[in-house]
Amino acid sequence: MIFFAVVLVDDAAEAAVAAAAATAAALYLGYVWIRYGAPAASKALDDMKKKVEDTFSKSEATPADKPETCDKPNEPPEGETTEAPPEAPPIPDDPTQPPGPGWKWRGKGSPGSPEGSWHNPTTGESLHPDLQHPEPIGPHWDYRAPNRTDWRVFPDGRVLPK
Repeated sequence: MIFFAVVLVDDAAEAAVAAAAATAAALYLGYVWIRYGAPAASKALDDMKKKVEDTFSKSEATPADKPETCDKPNEPPEGETTEAPPEAPPIPDDPTQPPGPGWKWRGKGSPGSPEGSWHNPTTGESLHPDLQHPEPIGPHWDYRAPNRTDWRVFPDGRVLPK
């Protein structure tokens, strides 16, 4: 898969933002390709294109500025998703403390240890601290969303599919 974009900007600050966005998009698509395969990466790219088109359609861009579209009805493998969780999970500052009301610790270890997770029986969510995970992934929390999809939540706020 080759991802190519041309971005016209007016100053260095806009160029830096555009470069960062392009890099993040390329890294995300590469991750999706490796984790879920080519069809899911193609779907993720199509979703990105749609978001760009929606942004342009709401602006005063001329038709020459709008990107071309490509319809590819690819879906992720059965039971897997490339969608983001509905909202960011509550990440506690202290892993020994529950992320909020209604959360209970389950596991062999003491709260906050690698041998267990915080669970919310009302929503079905769970949070497992994996704060000693080695690079290249690094420290994160494993999050299971109410829709039973699994995510990694990083200290810098990134949320990636697991």
